[in-house]
Amino acid sequence: MKKSIIVLSSIIALFISSCSSVNHNRVGQGVNTIDQAANIQNLKKEDIIVGKNVESDKTYSKVWFLFIPFGGKSEETRRERVYLQACKQNQVDGILQPKYETKRFFIPLILFTYVNYNTSVLGKGYNIKTDK
Repeated sequence: MKKSIIVLSSIIALFISSCSSVNHNRVGQGVNTIDQAANIQNLKKEDIIVGKNVESDKTYSKVWFLFIPFGGKSEETRRERVYLQACKQNQVDGILQPKYETKRFFIPLILFTYVNYNTSVLGKGYNIKTDK
C-alpha cells in the first residue's frame, strides 16, 4: 500500500511539473520591446550625438533535470537585458544598429544537463540632446 502511494504521488508530481508552461509574451506583460527605429526617425539630425562604439556582454545559465528546465531566459529577454546593461554602463541613450552574438556552452548528461549562454551586443552609442 505504501509503495503504491509513493509511485502514484511520483507520477502525479512528474505529470504536473512536465506539463505546465508559462506564456511570458502576452500583451502588456513580460518582455519590453525596444523600438528604437520609430523613436529615432522622429528626431532631427542635430538632436542626436553619435558617440563611440559600445560593447557589453552578460552570462546566463540554464539547468535541465530529467527534461525539466530550471532557470534561464529566452533569447529575446537576454538580448534586451544586455542592451540595457550596455546603455547603462556607457551612459548612452541607445545603440544604433546593435549586433547581437550568443555563444552557448553545453554539457549533456543523462539526468542532468547544463547550458551556459553568453550574449553580447556591439554598436554605436548615441545620446539625445536635451534642452537645459
